[in-house]
Amino acid sequence: MEWVSKPPFDISNASLLEGSFTRHCVPQLSLIYFEPIFSKPRFEDIFGAWKEDLDRSEKGNFKNTAISPDHIKAAAHLTYWIRREAPIIDLITLREYVATPGSGSQYDEHETIKIERGLRDIPDTIVLPDPEVIVATLDNGMTMKEFMEDREKAVVYGNELFAFSFGFHLAKAYEEQKRKELGLISKSIAWPSGAYIDDLCYFLKFKNVSPHSLDLIYRALLKISD
Repeated sequence: MEWVSKPPFDISNASLLEGSFTRHCVPQLSLIYFEPIFSKPRFEDIFGAWKEDLDRSEKGNFKNTAISPDHIKAAAHLTYWIRREAPIIDLITLREYVATPGSGSQYDEHETIKIERGLRDIPDTIVLPDPEVIVATLDNGMTMKEFMEDREKAVVYGNELFAFSFGFHLAKAYEEQKRKELGLISKSIAWPSGAYIDDLCYFLKFKNVSPHSLDLIYRALLKISD
């Protein structure tokens, strides 16, 4: 498939899309001891559908913008198709982690989850840490509570979460570079967290969220009014 103009984010084929998305997901998932398994055919489908959307938008470029559609809309359409095609097909636990710092006792993730939720008898020699205490053996500065919550969120909403964060960071990087080239002061733009992301993941998974809706969400988060 040939591009009429420069492809958004320099993603000109399915392989580049797969590589970019993989580099976005893997470091974050490795922090919670997951290795993602991707579907290569789904990246082909995502790229094809995304390009068709962009081609239609370019033909209807009544504003004659330099890049049609603009980077926000391009990111929104990409997020839409990644979320819809769900290229993350499995999450493999990389290694066991220590549930009880200082004890030297290790459990696989299934046993750890049971212990943390009180569903398994705990040996008398084991003292469970306060969930809010930093678990040094994780080497990532996370509390056990954060660690378990992030693992559960990745399992339930992995494709939705990473589809949205991928599009967000693509658009954010482009916006920051554009402002830098124009000599404008960079805006303070933070990744939303907490209940906002929880609600967003739910809607992306169970509701029909259009590319136009994602475009508006990105513009609001990136503080873009034009």
